[in-house]
Amino acid sequence: MTGKQAAMAKDLGFENLAAAEEAKRFVGLPEEERKEFWERHASTKSPPPHFDPPRNPERRRDRAKQEARRAPGRESERRERSIVVREATLKEEARVKLRAMYEEHAHVSLCQVTGCEDRSFKLRDGTWYFEAVRFLGLDKMIADDYVALCPRHAAMFQHANESKNELRRVFSTKNASGDGLQPMTVPVVLGGERVEVFLRAEHVIDLGAALEVEESEI
Repeated sequence: MTGKQAAMAKDLGFENLAAAEEAKRFVGLPEEERKEFWERHASTKSPPPHFDPPRNPERRRDRAKQEARRAPGRESERRERSIVVREATLKEEARVKLRAMYEEHAHVSLCQVTGCEDRSFKLRDGTWYFEAVRFLGLDKMIADDYVALCPRHAAMFQHANESKNELRRVFSTKNASGDGLQPMTVPVVLGGERVEVFLRAEHVIDLGAALEVEESEI
């Protein structure tokens, strides 16, 4: 009987009977567990997301600089006692921009940490939940200084970020060595773990322009 079963397994495309029995056990798992398995498998096996080069990078850079020059600084906002209101509006603006840039490539979560496998959840409108977190800590109140992170990495970035004081220098160095047309990964140590934060080229252009304007006004 075992010989006939092994032959049937091979006829069905399995290497041996054990492989067929393993597939049977997998099919018997709850649908949600099977779905989670394939999503995790896809997130670890799929190549890094591909983005087309930005169109009109110089025009985009000029526009980003103009927005940065108009943006208020956090100290002036504190004197006007409107920091809380402005911060909420700014974060929502950042969420819209980040979702437009990164949502289509999200698998198990929307997170700019490369290779993130932390499963997030989707909102009622079908979009992924994520946290918008300040990245370089610019004084300029501008949406380009935010990144999209899953809940765990967002908490680690804000409370266990060992690279906080180095991010501007690292970003500036990598930006100066590039042509402004390529995505960038920025190394960050979170809770003792070294990760890479991915920025698509458009994000690099916008953030680099804002940083340049801020440093020119010091």
